[in-house]
Amino acid sequence: MAERRILTLHVPQRPHVVDEVLTAIEGALLGAGAAHVWIDPSSGEDMTVMAELPVAADALEPGPHAVGLPAPRAAS
Repeated sequence: MAERRILTLHVPQRPHVVDEVLTAIEGALLGAGAAHVWIDPSSGEDMTVMAELPVAADALEPGPHAVGLPAPRAAS
C-alpha cells in the first residue's frame, strides 16, 4: 500500500454538500481498493483527502464497496 494525496476540497458554505462529496469520494476510493481513507489533519480550512492505495495495477480490482465510476474523458 502507498499513502497518496487524492485531492484538496475547498469547503463550500453548505456542510451537507461537503458531507455528500466526501462520502462519495470515500466510497470510490474504497471501491478502488483503498485500505484507509482520511482527511489530513494539517490541511487547515480546506480538506485534503488522503488514502492508502494498492501499489500494483492488478491490485485495483473492484472491492465490496465498488461503485460505478465513469471512464476517463478523452483529451480534446
